[in-house]
Formats: sequence, structure tokens, C-alpha cells
Amino acid sequence: MARFNRYRLYFRLMDVALLLTLAGIVQLVVEPEALRPEFVPGPLHLAVGIGSVLLTTFLMFAGFMRDEYAQACWEQAAATTVKGMVIIPFVTLFISGLIAGFNAEPGATPGPSPLEAVNGAVIFAWGWSLLLTLFVLSFQWHRWRGR
Repeated sequence: MARFNRYRLYFRLMDVALLLTLAGIVQLVVEPEALRPEFVPGPLHLAVGIGSVLLTTFLMFAGFMRDEYAQACWEQAAATTVKGMVIIPFVTLFISGLIAGFNAEPGATPGPSPLEAVNGAVIFAWGWSLLLTLFVLSFQWHRWRGR
């Protein structure tokens, strides 16, 4: 009987997390209205979202499943994720300002930023999802590059 290898299982679960993350990204590209606060998710959206959040959160804290190589990839992914979480809000504000500027009538006084229409719970959910997405993508990137 094959012996249970938790180190190999960690990489397989990270592959599943990547597939769930990519499925979530595809859902947003196909159905961009899912980004609106009033959007009511369907069963597929919920399954992909909850599965991705739970699995990725578990993998972030499952140090007992990582060998030395996975730990090195994890550390690199954590550093990349932190850098991304510092840079992305500035990029988001810049892009939302550009969108508001392009949508404004010539000579009109500037209206509210598109981000002002979003409440705090939605911003928290987007930030949390973005953190987990960045972690999974950067982990797989560092794994692919061979650290």
C-alpha cells in the first residue's frame, strides 16, 4: 500500500487552489457584473469562491505539510504577495480616476470616484480575495521558476 505523502499532497492541493482561482477569474471576465455590490452569486460562484477561500487559507497555514522546497516557495510567495498588496491599491485608485475622468463630460466638475460607491464590506471581500489570489498565483510562479 502506498504511503501517505503530505508533501506531495500539499502541491496537489495548491494545484487545485490554482484551478479554483483561475475559475474565479474566468467567472469575473465572463460575468463582470459580479463585481457589483448588488450581485447575488449563484451556486457555481459560491462553490468556486468558498472552495478557493477555504483551501487557500488552509494551505497558507499548513506548515506541517510543506517540505524545504515548498517552504522556500511559500516564503517567496508571501514576500511577493505583500509587495503586490502595497502596490495594487495605488494602481486601482489611479485607474478608477482615469475611468471617472474619461466618463465625465467636458468642462463638468469632477464627480465622485467609482470607488466611493462601494461599501466597506465589499472592499474587504475584494481585498481578501485579492490577497489569496496573489498568494496562489505567486506560489505557482515561484514553483514554476524553481525558486
